[in-house]
Amino acid sequence: MRDLGANQLRMNTGMNTGTVLLFRNKHRDEINMGTDTKGPSLLVQGGTVVMSKALVVIDIQNDITKHYRDIIDNINAAIDWAVELEMTVIYIKHNNLSPGTRTFKPNTRGAELAPELKVVSNHIFVKTKANALTSGDFSEYIRENGIDEFYITGADATACVKSTCFNMARAGYTVHVISDCVTSYNLKKMPEMLAYYADKGCEIGTLNDWQNCPSPV
Repeated sequence: MRDLGANQLRMNTGMNTGTVLLFRNKHRDEINMGTDTKGPSLLVQGGTVVMSKALVVIDIQNDITKHYRDIIDNINAAIDWAVELEMTVIYIKHNNLSPGTRTFKPNTRGAELAPELKVVSNHIFVKTKANALTSGDFSEYIRENGIDEFYITGADATACVKSTCFNMARAGYTVHVISDCVTSYNLKKMPEMLAYYADKGCEIGTLNDWQNCPSPV
């Protein structure tokens, strides 16, 4: 098993802002085979090891920032990559229940997934708060399927992606952020957000970085 340790990384963020110095999650140093140690767990069903990883697409809906169009091809490529690896692909949708809301209103076109987004599964979960883990259906699904390692894509980097990454890492999940598959209404905030994710224990890399990264199992 290769040593992931706390190796220092310098990965291209996929943006014109240069590179950001980041660190690997210190907890990803061993495989959890039913012990209490931190790290990715393996779900065994009928003697078969089932992948515990999922690609999560957050809030790529019609009402999201127009900048999603800058990363949609990358997200779709990430989905193809996940499918090739037989990784679960999960879509998170936001519904805004605030009175008088004009965006992400339930049962409106604005709340629908963006038409350019490739949808390859029916694992579509709705949240009403920034943190995806507050979706009971989503949390139940990942718990029942032993999923505890996530590749995060979507928007907004300063809101729902930020909250989801923070809360997943705090809960002990392994979180990878695909930097060129995440965007914000305020692109100037992206370097700050990527540094924030890393500081909270997430691993950061471009899609190409992850595609060329040897599997930890």
